[in-house]
Amino acid sequence: MKKQLAAFLCIALIFASFATSCAKEAWKGYEKSDLSKYVKVGQYKGLDVVLNTELVTDDEIDYRIEQELVAARYEEEITDRPAGAGDHVLFDYVGKIDGEPDPNFSGEDIVVQIGTNVFHPQLGDIESAFIGHNKGDVFTASGTFPENYTRAGIENPESLVGKSITFEITLKKVFDLVIPELNDEFVKNVSTVSTTVEEYRNEIKNKIIEERKANIDQQKMYGAWAAVMNTVEVIEYPAPELEAAKKSIEDNYLSMAHSLDPDLTLEAYTAGFLNMSMDELAAQIEKYAQNTVTERLALYYIAQQENLSVTDEEYKNTLAEYAEKYGFESPEEFEKFYGAELIRESMLFDKVIKLVIDSANFIEAAMLEEIN
Repeated sequence: MKKQLAAFLCIALIFASFATSCAKEAWKGYEKSDLSKYVKVGQYKGLDVVLNTELVTDDEIDYRIEQELVAARYEEEITDRPAGAGDHVLFDYVGKIDGEPDPNFSGEDIVVQIGTNVFHPQLGDIESAFIGHNKGDVFTASGTFPENYTRAGIENPESLVGKSITFEITLKKVFDLVIPELNDEFVKNVSTVSTTVEEYRNEIKNKIIEERKANIDQQKMYGAWAAVMNTVEVIEYPAPELEAAKKSIEDNYLSMAHSLDPDLTLEAYTAGFLNMSMDELAAQIEKYAQNTVTERLALYYIAQQENLSVTDEEYKNTLAEYAEKYGFESPEEFEKFYGAELIRESMLFDKVIKLVIDSANFIEAAMLEEIN
């Protein structure tokens, strides 16, 4: 599995630069534009950075335990009533177009939660057809291919527009996903050292502390960069960069939707999985895009002030190091996978964050609490 690139990739999404117009003068990209017209960066040397390895809040422990409970959820079959909204169903289905089975619209052992609108959502509300049926039932549900129908992997999807499709569905199981209760019995099943809930909470606390200590360099990086960003004020967002960032984030959401179902639209994914309206998603995308552009403005501003850059020789040598570190067969393969611009920017971030970290004053949060 391909790992994430390096420091800056963990802090902000990376988007391609566009050399088109902007407000005050033609935008020439992050490296060639006068960034002082777009951003103010306050202190980035000699910062006080608080590290927290020892202090763990109850909320952090609760969150980690909740993750463990969700991971341990189990199926509980429903046999005393028909399927209803919110239930999970396991089924096989065959889709027929013009009376002929189509393998593109057929499947076995499919699991859907009724009401999430993830089962061929462009064809209509197919999932409601499950309501009222029991295990073993065979029934049909119909849909119609809308205008502008799209689906990855299907040739000439436009030829399906206006046609009807009938799904023959075999319901194999109706069930619920149950999250177990946090009690001593659960603890004994998941832990090798704890037997009570109180002991388990302390075990989780110690795990969090050990994880933080093991990742102290990463904590320094995040802490130092967060301290820098607290001093940043954006004067104006370069319009081409902001639009590019918004498009990249939206495309990412759409990719996540299609990873669940090639038929799943962004609208259906937003409503069914994100539990948001499209206006709310647009506002969230705008915020994420602004954060991303702000990160990059700060990065390149500091690089300009400190005359930092990545030479071709440094790029070549570090590229080989990256390829080996992240398990690629060759530097060329690594470069093809991530792209030269993104890799060079990551190398530049490594230089900038080293400068910030080397001059920072790191303080342990537990010491501050003792002083107070």
